[in-house]
Amino acid sequence: MKNLVVLATTLAMLASVACAGGPSRMYLWSGYQWSAYSGNQINRGGPDSPKFETTLKQLIAKSDASGRKPAPGILAEYGYLLLKRGDAAAAIPYFEREAREWAESEAFMRQVITQAREVAGP
Repeated sequence: MKNLVVLATTLAMLASVACAGGPSRMYLWSGYQWSAYSGNQINRGGPDSPKFETTLKQLIAKSDASGRKPAPGILAEYGYLLLKRGDAAAAIPYFEREAREWAESEAFMRQVITQAREVAGP
C-alpha cells in the first residue's frame, strides 16, 4: 500500500511538471487538466471518480484517433487507476506505453512496471 501512495504522489508530480509547458500540438491535452483536478477525489472515493476514468479513456482514444500522443502522464495515470482497482495485468500495458512514448519517464515507469508485475503475479 505504501508503494501505491508513493506511486500516486509521483504520478501527480509528473503530471504537474508536464502541465508547466503550456499547450502543445504534438500531443493532446483536451480536458485533462480539469479532470485531473476533480479526479483527485478518486483517492477519497469522491463522486467524480468514474467521470475521471471516462475522461482518461476518452483522451487516450482521441489521441490515438488523431495520430498524436496522449499528453505526458495520462497513460500512467490510467494505468494507476487500473492498478488501484486491482487489475495490475491491465495496467502494465499503459505503463509500458507511457515509457515508450515519453522517454524521460522510462526509468520511473520501469520501476512501476516491476512493482505491478509483482502484484499481478504469474
